[in-house]
Amino acid sequence: MKTLLLSLCFLFFFAISAAQDQDLRVFDTNGDQLKAGEKYYIVSSIRGAGGGGLFLSNYSAGGCEITVVQSGNDLYRGIPWSFHPPSPEQAFIYVSQSLNVKAANPPASCTNATSWSIGTLDSASGGLLIQLTGTRGFPSCTTYQNWFKIERGRFSDTYKFVFNPVDICSPATENFNLSLAFPSGARTLVLPFDKNTISFDFEFFKAEGSSNKAYVQ
Repeated sequence: MKTLLLSLCFLFFFAISAAQDQDLRVFDTNGDQLKAGEKYYIVSSIRGAGGGGLFLSNYSAGGCEITVVQSGNDLYRGIPWSFHPPSPEQAFIYVSQSLNVKAANPPASCTNATSWSIGTLDSASGGLLIQLTGTRGFPSCTTYQNWFKIERGRFSDTYKFVFNPVDICSPATENFNLSLAFPSGARTLVLPFDKNTISFDFEFFKAEGSSNKAYVQ
């Protein structure tokens, strides 16, 4: 009887652990868990008037294609991105964990950086632009601006990005949704100064064999 109870307890806690792990996983539109280093499109979860995917623009960057923006075309998925947790040994991506977001095909001009970072203040939108000025890896208080988290979105099977790198640098207690701003007709991804700003909710599409390098001018 005691052995049976121990076995049932083990199965119970195993089931809870499996459910918790399932809740922390991030999935693409095929239902597959996101893999670290694989290429994905980041596309708006709103169909019709929500716009398309994220790519790079020279908006507010002196001609350099380093600012992360969203396409206004619902059919355009943008450019591929990859996700990299602090540990290079980690194979999969989970919610609420800081990671680097890397351009799969970064532009060769203007910068040697490849990853998202908190960029310059955009006076038109009043937010801080998300720009390709970060470096991958080296989690510390000197690189905390390069780390973002994926969290659950407002709708089923959607996600959002937040800036809350407390697991990278404990004094960095910010917790802001990344949102879209629309200054001068652009759709810029920004870190707003209002914590209550509605997030940019999106889905991940696997970018298999993509060589898409279409940046806007």
